[in-house]
Amino acid sequence: MTELLNHVVLSVLTLIALSLSRVNVIIALLLAALVGGVTAGLGITETFTILIEGLGGQGETALSYILLGTMAVVVSRSGITQRLVDRVLPLLSGKRAFVLFSIAGLACFSQNLIPVHIAFIPILIPPLLSAFNRLGIDRRAVATALTFGLKAPYLLIPVGFGLIFQTIVVDAMNENGMEIALSDIPLAMVIPVAGMVLGLCVAVLISYRKNRVYATTADDAGPATPSPAVSAAGSSRRGWPMKDIVVLVSLAVALVLQLVFESLVIAALGGLLVIFIFRAERWRDGDDVVAKGVAMMGTIAFIMLVASGYAQVLTETGAVEDLVA
Repeated sequence: MTELLNHVVLSVLTLIALSLSRVNVIIALLLAALVGGVTAGLGITETFTILIEGLGGQGETALSYILLGTMAVVVSRSGITQRLVDRVLPLLSGKRAFVLFSIAGLACFSQNLIPVHIAFIPILIPPLLSAFNRLGIDRRAVATALTFGLKAPYLLIPVGFGLIFQTIVVDAMNENGMEIALSDIPLAMVIPVAGMVLGLCVAVLISYRKNRVYATTADDAGPATPSPAVSAAGSSRRGWPMKDIVVLVSLAVALVLQLVFESLVIAALGGLLVIFIFRAERWRDGDDVVAKGVAMMGTIAFIMLVASGYAQVLTETGAVEDLVA
């Protein structure tokens, strides 16, 4: 019973309850930190002082999200993703299971190999809507495939967004007395990722295998209209413009830098420098590119900062040690 009254437990339960109630995650973190601090006798002022002092604990993570978001914007503006979709679309017209597993595979690339995060969804999915209707694919199966592809890769592979997640886990464990290396995380994640693979198979092959009829609307009738940036990249699909080649080189540079330095900040910065130096994007467009990168990933970056402050409050209560003792 004592464990149930632990300040950390009360704070985490508060956070869970607020999250399930659809309270904004930043507000939920602040209120949960307040509950943890006040119940531990820290007081309101001291609680928020500790929280603010702890905001810098995930500064590198926040910067990584911003820079990777900027990379994602550049990649989406280049037209590479549109070209990839143009190559893939003719192949995604067979059996439903093949289409769904292919979508899951392409989504996996968005987290590690070509780190565009969710930016690929409005490029890939709209042209496939009519094919989904023709094949009778349950849209819930599509949602499952996308969710799997957006989550499983970064849990298992320490590249791109996976490097961010796994670095957070390693740093937190080391700070709390359990020494682990980055190389230990993928092995530990095999079991949960295997469970996700099983869940994907169950959803595609069992739960959502039946035909489902949807009304075809004008929006489903054909491919989505390419963005001006994609059109500007070159209407011809026969060759690869120099801009696209530079972006591909920048992705390769970013991947190599990640593996060498194990730092996403260095990797993303190196990739961006390649893009700007070789004129895939103009220097004067840098403000616009970075602003869109912040718009894409800024909220997540700020949540990570607040979460770091929240963790600092829980640490200062001393209740974590009581809980694991």
